[in-house]
Amino acid sequence: MEASKVITYSLLAQIRNSGNFVNSSVEIFVPIVKYALYKLITQSGVYKGASITEISTWICQYFGLDFPPAVLEKILLKIGQEINTSEELKLQVYRDGSFWIKNTTVP
Repeated sequence: MEASKVITYSLLAQIRNSGNFVNSSVEIFVPIVKYALYKLITQSGVYKGASITEISTWICQYFGLDFPPAVLEKILLKIGQEINTSEELKLQVYRDGSFWIKNTTVP
């Protein structure tokens, strides 16, 4: 692992352990996944997919991070809780791992 990554993970762990900025370790990665979703939509025009591994590929490409599918699913569900409303679903992750995003609604 590169030194810069080790330092970054160390910093994130410190923030997590202090309890000041996040409620769970998953929340640390929400901005990264949101940005990857934005890139996925704007650069490839993909709004749905058969598997969240398609999102994982974009995250790996832009950030060099490889999330296990179960962790990525938790992060996507967290994003869905943030952006979905009772009137409108903007991000949906299905039980089979497929996903759907409404246009460019992911901030």
